[in-house]
Amino acid sequence: MINLIVDWYFYVKVELIEPGLVYGPPESKIRWSIFVFCCISVMSFIIETIQNADDIIKIKKLPFLTQSLSNFLVIVFEDIPLLVLNLIVTLCRDGEPTIISVVKASVGIAVVIIRLVLMILVYWLLDTKKSRFNLIIDFLSILGIFLIAGLSISIHLLNNFPTNSNGVIQTADPINFDRMTYATDKYLKNVGIFSHWPIDANENTDNYIWLADITDVINVSHMDFQIETDYTSNKTNYTLCIRKNLKSMCYQINGESHTFINENDVNNKSDLFTKYEMAILKEPAQSNKYKIGFIDYNLNKLETNLNGTKSCSKSTAVSLIYAKFTALSEEKNISLFKTIGNESDLNFYSRKIDLTTVDKFWFNGILQCHMTGDLGPKLSRDIRLSC
Repeated sequence: MINLIVDWYFYVKVELIEPGLVYGPPESKIRWSIFVFCCISVMSFIIETIQNADDIIKIKKLPFLTQSLSNFLVIVFEDIPLLVLNLIVTLCRDGEPTIISVVKASVGIAVVIIRLVLMILVYWLLDTKKSRFNLIIDFLSILGIFLIAGLSISIHLLNNFPTNSNGVIQTADPINFDRMTYATDKYLKNVGIFSHWPIDANENTDNYIWLADITDVINVSHMDFQIETDYTSNKTNYTLCIRKNLKSMCYQINGESHTFINENDVNNKSDLFTKYEMAILKEPAQSNKYKIGFIDYNLNKLETNLNGTKSCSKSTAVSLIYAKFTALSEEKNISLFKTIGNESDLNFYSRKIDLTTVDKFWFNGILQCHMTGDLGPKLSRDIRLSC
């Protein structure tokens, strides 16, 4: 019964994991496999209960259902598959101990000891009327028990050893393991948050603006941005102003070639500018639901109409992505826009040419499993903006 409860608890805990920074739930095929074998564990429990009742009452209405056979079925179709899936989940993590994996592995070891003792003391030493079939089944069950022991011990060990960016196991003291520090060193350094431009236009462009590094947002928890532009009314030669950390810069941009004509820190803007208000927040970790938390954002659009009235749109969305600038070097600091040759020559970042999105280089655990976390900040309308 305890084994059955732990199996379903393992499944529920896996299903409750939400995509966040870097980490997310196991792949859907892994989750479905766990569910299927948990259902099989229910059937195994029923079979074992029927077999035990048949042995106690000794009516032997089910002569084919021996203790040897029921043991073998449980080991092969429940214990081993679920421990293998548990091991896969462990190998796709970064060595942080999780209660459910340790509990499942501990129960696996306890089951190994109990089954082995019962088979040796009761079904081998006391029962001398075993058929050849049952002897073979018992032998295979013992092999399965040793396999279960090996899987359980492996899960215990691997849950305490993180891997570096190359997938090599580190032997740091697991007691001092800090998940956020580890994730920052391995994944988040030099990874930026980039916003698609034009923000609210359905144009098939490849223009992106760097807003901040993920580590910057983590350090301050909350960042505010204002983006103002006359792009809607003047696509040929428009102005774009970005305010970040109380500093504002304006750029004159050719709308056809998307080349920057000049930049200045004076906001010579008309009343017809459209203003976008954006806030980006780092949310804290929530146990195993969000292992190191997540980043969310909100965006509103404030327009000044021809008659002087203002309207606020709260349904505006934007494509925000996590990515690395491929040409970033230690000598250069990343900026809002890409610098070309001379520091005064600017352009938008190209997602296809200049950026590498995190799904290309965030790989988890010893198996270097494909990341299942967020590809960019989550949209949250709960974040308050002035508009």
